[in-house]
Amino acid sequence: MSFQQQQPQQQPQPQPSQPSQQFNGQVSYGHIQQPRAYAPQPGMNVLAVVSLVGGIIGFNVIAVICGHVAMRQIRRTGERGMALAIIGTILGYLALLALVFFVLLAVVGGTAGIIYGQS
Repeated sequence: MSFQQQQPQQQPQPQPSQPSQQFNGQVSYGHIQQPRAYAPQPGMNVLAVVSLVGGIIGFNVIAVICGHVAMRQIRRTGERGMALAIIGTILGYLALLALVFFVLLAVVGGTAGIIYGQS
C-alpha cells in the first residue's frame, strides 16, 4: 500500500479590500455595512382611536360616525387602525341599539301604566 502524501490545501490569500464607490458618494470597504434606511410606518388614524374610545364610553353617535370616516380614510391613505375603527363602530352600533331598546321599553312601559290606570 502506498500512501500518497497529501499536499496541504492552500487557502486563498485574502485580498485587501478595495474601496468601492457607493451611490451616495460614501466609500465602503466591504466589511462595514451601511445602515439601511427603512420607510417609516404609516401612523395610527386618530379617528379610529376616537371611535374605539367613544364606543367604549358609550358615545354611540360619535363612535359610529368617526368609525365610518376612519375606515374610509384608512382605505385611502394606508394608515393603521382598521381594527380599532371596526371595533369602535360595532360598539357604537351596539350602544345605539341598547339606547333604542331602553327608550322603547320606557315608552311601552309608560303607555301600559297609563292604559291600566297607573300613573
